[in-house]
Amino acid sequence: MYNLRLLKIHGSEDFPKFIGFHDAIFGEVYYKIDLSQGLESLPNALRYLCWDRYPLKSLPSKFSPNNLVELRMPYSRLEVPLWNKNQNLGNLKVIDLSYCTHLAEVPDLSRTSKIEHINFSGCIRLTRIPSYFKDFDKLTYLHLGHSENLKSFPQMPDNIEFLDLSFTTIKELPTSAIQCLLGLTTIKLSYCK
Repeated sequence: MYNLRLLKIHGSEDFPKFIGFHDAIFGEVYYKIDLSQGLESLPNALRYLCWDRYPLKSLPSKFSPNNLVELRMPYSRLEVPLWNKNQNLGNLKVIDLSYCTHLAEVPDLSRTSKIEHINFSGCIRLTRIPSYFKDFDKLTYLHLGHSENLKSFPQMPDNIEFLDLSFTTIKELPTSAIQCLLGLTTIKLSYCK
């Protein structure tokens, strides 16, 4: 399936343990996917990859995410690096790795020029956000809530509209980091330790 552009897989421990279950209410068919031998590849033409509860630590090494526009893999077992540091992610606009509790650092997004939406909420091992985030001039949504070990907050681009830092251990929001956020409409700081 070399030309596959959209892949959406909902992984759940609640799915039946046999192949071919048919849900009479929603008319969907669920299959158990055996990844005990790993995953060799994904189509390089993928534009949209949504895989809830992805069970592996990384994306396949043969996969080139150059064409990805959206990467949504919440509740996955991903760790970094997700891809080669020289990888051009120039088309990526959305990354959602929320509640990836094994993720200890932000994957390399430094070559991502179109990023608009970042969600690392619930990534409890994250301790810092890279300083290059300030260069994301299209970033409007940044969700870092429930990232309990996040201690510092770097300068951000002024176009952010939504910022969630609730349930973090950030001790200070420097004036220089906040005063430039001219587009900010929502900021959440509840339960900051």
